Amino acid sequence: MPCLFRLLHPVLFAVALLVPLQAKAFEITVDGVTYELSVAHISYTSNTALFEAQPWWSSFDTTITYVNAFTSAGGNTFVDFSLATVFFPHSFTGFSVNSIEVSGWMIEGLATSGPGSTIHYVTATVVPAVPEIDGNALAKALFILFALGAWLHTRRRRLG
Repeated sequence: MPCLFRLLHPVLFAVALLVPLQAKAFEITVDGVTYELSVAHISYTSNTALFEAQPWWSSFDTTITYVNAFTSAGGNTFVDFSLATVFFPHSFTGFSVNSIEVSGWMIEGLATSGPGSTIHYVTATVVPAVPEIDGNALAKALFILFALGAWLHTRRRRLG
């Protein structure tokens, strides 16, 4: 029976490697695409490309969609709003960055700031889809590995 436990160690190790770890980021899904949101204390001047790469950039209505997804998904638990409100920047006109200000779980209103002002802006990154492991196939593979290990163990005993 102790040999049986030795066979379980590699199997348990393999299973542990396949178990997904929980992500620490805040994620929302809009139109079937999952985004990882983060908050950075940055300015438009130093991060123009980052601002313009946001999926809601240049569309006020699209920005509202993302803000609503953020607040309804529990964005208030992701950001410590006792420190600051956050801003979803959506356009740059003339000499100001136009944003939607969010505090807690509600929209505070529209905000404008100078392009060099550093405030808490929300940015998004697309989360690539990860294929799921077929649990049934995994169980079959583990059974086969266990049976093979038991067979090798029995054979080794007979020969040895």
